[in-house]
Amino acid sequence: MTRMIRARDSRVVVVATMLLFATAARAQAQAPSDPGADSIGVHGRWTIEVSESDGTRVARHEFNNALASQRSLLLALSRQNTPGYWVVYIDDFYGGASPCGASTPCALQEPGHTSVFSGTTKFVVLSVSLEGSPVPDKLVLQGTFAATATGQISEVETQLSNCPNTSTPASPCSSSGNILTTHRMASTGPPPVGPIPVNAGQIIQVRVEITFSASTT
Repeated sequence: MTRMIRARDSRVVVVATMLLFATAARAQAQAPSDPGADSIGVHGRWTIEVSESDGTRVARHEFNNALASQRSLLLALSRQNTPGYWVVYIDDFYGGASPCGASTPCALQEPGHTSVFSGTTKFVVLSVSLEGSPVPDKLVLQGTFAATATGQISEVETQLSNCPNTSTPASPCSSSGNILTTHRMASTGPPPVGPIPVNAGQIIQVRVEITFSASTT
């Protein structure tokens, strides 16, 4: 009888120990991550499609960009400035011609943005929206324009205007701002590692998705 009781007690101890380890493991898995181990990431995803004037697709390229400056975000979050108009720049960094000509960036601007930036060709084609379901989780900038010159795309940027904090979002100013995201391709290589070739008259569709997420440092 004593041996049976001891055996039963041993089994109870083993089961209790197993439950203890299982509970501890589950608690560790469900524990929130260390806030100090995470950071906020800004992600930009670009899609550039080149088509003939009749709609025939020539090429589609996707790539990511990098955060160039957090200044516009800081000014908006601290209420020192009100966010204004967005601009998307399409250019050739290597001294050749962009789709808008030699040393001439293409500037995709929103309707109502009256500024004309020196040395650029302006296209009032840019739309700004939020996408995602059920809760919007990405900012989308997109626009379409026709190339006025044969050239290549090797550098792209997004810019957000900084308005006085007395301005309202419904009435943004037309001042200049800061470059938020940027991407520069290599001087050679297949696109989009290298430049994207474009012929005069071809149609260029640009889409930029900007998202935010927590990333482990």
